[in-house]
Amino acid sequence: MNITSYTPTDIESKLNDNWDICLFGPPYDDRDTFACEILSSRSTTQYIVKYEASEFQFHFFEINSNTTEIVYTHNLDHFFENFRSKSIVIDSTSFDVAILACLCKSLSENLKTKLDIIYIEPEGYDVKRTFSENDFNPNLSNSTFGFEEAAIPELTKPIEADEHNFFVFLMGYEGHRLSNAFEKLDYNLQNYQFIFGVPSFVYSWEHIPFSTQAHILLEKNENSHDYIKYSGANNLIGTYRLLDEIKAKNRVDNIFLIPLGTKIMGLAAIQFLCNNPNTYILYDYPNKIEGRSKGCQKIHLIKSFL
Repeated sequence: MNITSYTPTDIESKLNDNWDICLFGPPYDDRDTFACEILSSRSTTQYIVKYEASEFQFHFFEINSNTTEIVYTHNLDHFFENFRSKSIVIDSTSFDVAILACLCKSLSENLKTKLDIIYIEPEGYDVKRTFSENDFNPNLSNSTFGFEEAAIPELTKPIEADEHNFFVFLMGYEGHRLSNAFEKLDYNLQNYQFIFGVPSFVYSWEHIPFSTQAHILLEKNENSHDYIKYSGANNLIGTYRLLDEIKAKNRVDNIFLIPLGTKIMGLAAIQFLCNNPNTYILYDYPNKIEGRSKGCQKIHLIKSFL
């Protein structure tokens, strides 16, 4: 795996890669639009991929032919057989983590070539002010589908009480999502770890997850600080190594990853899922708010992600 970073001003002149196929998610903000501009001119075939959680269906809209193919999650492997020898890049910026995980897992099992990923950091977030001028929540989503209601069978399994399970929370900015996770998992939540993205993408952002979620952690366990680890919010390799260390130190039947944090942290979870048996992802499918972030900052190209 090789990670190269670009700025929005130099990527046009410095990015010399080309791919056979590019997969995009539905656009929500400036970053998604910019990713589409960059990758469309460097790929032969482009698909906009939507996921219908209630039907367990992927909708692959091929831009060139203006056609859509509907694929159920359990048939993804069959669909990707046609991609086997192709070079592929995915714009991870526009996908939810669970959808991205499902695509990556299926592609990793079918491709003869390596899969590349691109991710664009935001310049800033839509901010929702609270009681204090210095206290704010990024306004990222207004509801969630639910951890159980839309679980993708290919990514997870039922949580059995008679199995030794370990839960790893990759922490983000939205306290309500953590509260929902605790509510759903409370009975089974015996062994767990929290990973915070520190340092953050931008100086001072690291205080956000603590200010929005510290009280939730303390309500769960007044000694929650004993279960906290840190990895850079844009450090894919560091987060993966941390997950590896957690697995090595805990002899368990299953590891459940709950990616609530940055996309880079989510990508580490996806990579870990694809490389380790008995590893699963629990995800709540937040309803993204359009225009939730603004601008584009650093652009990461991850070659040979899987």
